[in-house]
Amino acid sequence: MKVDHSGEHGAVCIYRAQGWFALWRAPDTLDELDDFLAHERGHGARFGAVLRRRNRRQCRSYLWCCFGEFVLGTVTGLAGRQAILASTAAIERVVLRHMHEQAETLSGVDDEAATTLR
Repeated sequence: MKVDHSGEHGAVCIYRAQGWFALWRAPDTLDELDDFLAHERGHGARFGAVLRRRNRRQCRSYLWCCFGEFVLGTVTGLAGRQAILASTAAIERVVLRHMHEQAETLSGVDDEAATTLR
């Protein structure tokens, strides 16, 4: 598991915690977790760039969310392979659906935000 905290947001905290425990509980999931982690960091970099251009900061609840996500990642990482895979599938399904819904809602209202979400 690669450790780099730049561009962390959302599911990054879950995948990072899962990766630490997957080293012990489910090493065969590490490559997939690294892929998800890289994907999420890419989202974070794009979202961060838009926030900086707009002179905006992260959501005030970011640290609390990351803490909760880290706890979820720890619990599922300790539970092992099946819990890691089930939670990863659920997270990706919910997050992607939310992003698509937000992109559709913002289309025509804030095209830069809609494009960033796609």
